[in-house]
Amino acid sequence: MKFALVIVLALLNFSLSQAARSIEAKAPVLRSVFKPLSKKSDHIEIIRLYQDKSFEHLIYSPDREFKGGVSDAVYYKVLKNTGKYSMESGKMKLNCIEKNFPCKLYGITLFVDNSKVYDNRFRFLFKKKEYILRSAPKEKYGQPYFMDPENGRIVTNEALESDVDVTAIVRYMIKGETEGRMKIKTLVAYLRENVQFMADETEDSDQTISLLLGNNRRAGSKGIAKLFAEMLTVAGLPSNVVEGELKTDLSTQNKPKHFWNKIRVGTIDQLYDISLGDRWMNVDPVLMIHSHFPLDETHQLLETPLTRVEFNRLAYSAPTRENAEYISILPAKGEVHIKDQMELLFSSGLSISKAEIIPIGTDNATAIDARFTSTTTSGKTRVVIPIKEKNALLKVRTSSGVEYTYRIYNDGTRDDEIDGYYQEMRSIAIAKRKVNTVENEGVSANPRSSSALPAVFGLNAHFRSDVMSYQLIDFAGFDHPMIRTAVGFYGTTEILGAQNNPKIVEFFHATGQRNINDDETHWCSAFIMYCAKMNGFAYPKNAVARSWMKVGKKVEQPRVGDLVVFGWGQSYHGHVAIYLGETDHGVICLGGNQGNEVNVMVFSKESILGYRRLN
Repeated sequence: MKFALVIVLALLNFSLSQAARSIEAKAPVLRSVFKPLSKKSDHIEIIRLYQDKSFEHLIYSPDREFKGGVSDAVYYKVLKNTGKYSMESGKMKLNCIEKNFPCKLYGITLFVDNSKVYDNRFRFLFKKKEYILRSAPKEKYGQPYFMDPENGRIVTNEALESDVDVTAIVRYMIKGETEGRMKIKTLVAYLRENVQFMADETEDSDQTISLLLGNNRRAGSKGIAKLFAEMLTVAGLPSNVVEGELKTDLSTQNKPKHFWNKIRVGTIDQLYDISLGDRWMNVDPVLMIHSHFPLDETHQLLETPLTRVEFNRLAYSAPTRENAEYISILPAKGEVHIKDQMELLFSSGLSISKAEIIPIGTDNATAIDARFTSTTTSGKTRVVIPIKEKNALLKVRTSSGVEYTYRIYNDGTRDDEIDGYYQEMRSIAIAKRKVNTVENEGVSANPRSSSALPAVFGLNAHFRSDVMSYQLIDFAGFDHPMIRTAVGFYGTTEILGAQNNPKIVEFFHATGQRNINDDETHWCSAFIMYCAKMNGFAYPKNAVARSWMKVGKKVEQPRVGDLVVFGWGQSYHGHVAIYLGETDHGVICLGGNQGNEVNVMVFSKESILGYRRLN
């Protein structure tokens, strides 16, 4: 008997859950929207008709008394009437059930003529210009009723707090968006418009929804990160709230507690700190660690996590724009002793857009534009800046979108990181000349300082080891976004037997090849297509390697990060990979499906069809 009762209860629970899903699935569908004739009023009035014969009559008015939101933003309060309507042979009646404001349109026969509504038959037949309502676009006026149609902010009615639904807000905001990157941008823009970030906010409410409504729509980094994570979950993007320390200024040792987000987009984890502004979206982990130190080291997203001591010693670096490209720099440490001039060495060719000196410990703390000389040789940029101040901050802004900050002590001593690097390079060059063939060479026995290498080498130790085995000296361009993305999948390999590596299948599905569900199909092109998509570059419509010959710009002299397309015979068979450099025997390529995995290999130049540079 008890067993039977359990079965009955289980079936009842299943039926109720199915009914709940059915009700959710059958949420009213918007049929049409009408607006009264404009009378130069600052309020917004709309009537929305739904396919289930219900209607909403809404009036939004600016709330002049509301002071709890983003500065200078306009907030609205709303009045709502609801009811049922009938529609037959061009005649319509609105029968109000819940009435919060008076209206003369209820209970009378209205005449509908396509996009216009008349309040009597005479005007409907003969006075075509004397309509009282006309249709309005559903795209603009289809938002949840607790969001005003002007800017999408939550209305200020306190009584409506229980109606506000984060799920409804997010689904409305991202409808039509399929790419994770665009969903994130949409949600970030919405939060930026609706929640004011307060740097001195130390306690954030556990009720994240309160940040979108109520009388105090302000929060610190914790509240914003928690609300962002909740909205991302609705959008189908797994997210973590990352807790850690924020390095803000090398003039002080204070590192306040701070919160940001780690977001899984496709198969890649990305770092966002939206409380600090748009430039902190999808920040390269190698750049992020120069200012953000998470308590959980796995949230660094680095192949070799840094210790707190290493973090404290690093120079402060921050993006000046979205998609900033971090370029490795010497000195790597933040506090530098000099003798009347500061020397910087970047691992890639770039330009310095601005350099300024900010004196510390003096009454005159005004920033001073610094003079500097910049030279680029062998793919590296050396900058020399004369400094007469004894104690100062030096800020250098580059064309790659990063600002580097140092604490300078002009005490007559001189740090030797750059001299040490050049001495190491000379030792490596001498060792290379003594080697007859690349095949007989192993990984260099002289361990290089990680600060002298491209930042991408810190993402995967095997990639670094494989590249170093070719004894390259010039690493200009190795921080190309295509290379960074590809290295994130370094070592991905096919699974023998009936199973398939889901990462490889995702390369096909994410780029439109949804009919391919195995890892045996040649996937070199699908892998490069996926890397291109993740960085906003164009890619071909099919996964045939030779298709890349029609994508991007044809170049005769390739640079690191360009694509190499190979062909064998007259058939369609070929290969495509990322160009890293050359040896005496061929071209060094980073790619997928190279020996059934993502790795670095050398291919003969005889089979090259061409080089392509993505725009």
